[in-house]
Order: sequence, then structure tokens, then C-alpha cells
Amino acid sequence: MRWREEELRMEREWEERMDRRRLDWKNRINDMLNQHRVAMDQIQSRFLHDQQNLMSQLIGILSQWTGHPTGLSDHTSAGNAYLSQMIQNLHHVNGMVHSENRVEGDNQDDQFIVDDG
Repeated sequence: MRWREEELRMEREWEERMDRRRLDWKNRINDMLNQHRVAMDQIQSRFLHDQQNLMSQLIGILSQWTGHPTGLSDHTSAGNAYLSQMIQNLHHVNGMVHSENRVEGDNQDDQFIVDDG
């Protein structure tokens, strides 16, 4: 009887160690995912900034070519509104969502296949 109790105790301790290891692994993966999201957000922000600069330059070139100060025939500041709307549309089309605008639970890219066996 004593031997069986010792065996159960050792098995329980082993399970507790495995649970701690799983929790540690899960926390490390979550930390890596968070670091990855931050890095991707920085890259995305830089990309969007460069894209906006490029579009501004393109509109500037087009406005010089057409002879209109804003690139549009009504001589209003609609060029900036047009650029802003165009950039927003590009963000939407490309599926780019900044982390602060991300819907909670929307982590379809964070799916992993884990073999529990």
C-alpha cells in the first residue's frame, strides 16, 4: 500500500511539473507573439508613412502636370481629402489594421497547430 501511495505522489508531482512547463511555454509564446505584433505594427506604420509620402509626391507631380494647385479642377483643398480617402481605402483593401484598432479576439493570424499527443 505504501508503494502505491508513493507512486501516486510521484505521478502527481510529475503532472504538476508538466503543467508548469506548459504554462511557461504558453507564456513564452504569448510574449513572442506580442513582440511580433509590435514589430509588425512598426513595419506597417513605416510602410504606410512611405506609401502616403509617395502618394503625396505623385499627386504633387500630377498637379504640376495638369497645372492645378491641388491636382483637382476646383482649386480647393480637396486634394488632401482625396489623398486621405485614397490612403484609407488602400489600408482597407490591403487588410491593414493598426493594433489599437484591432477587434479583440481577431487573431486569425495567430493560429497554431499544437500536438498535445
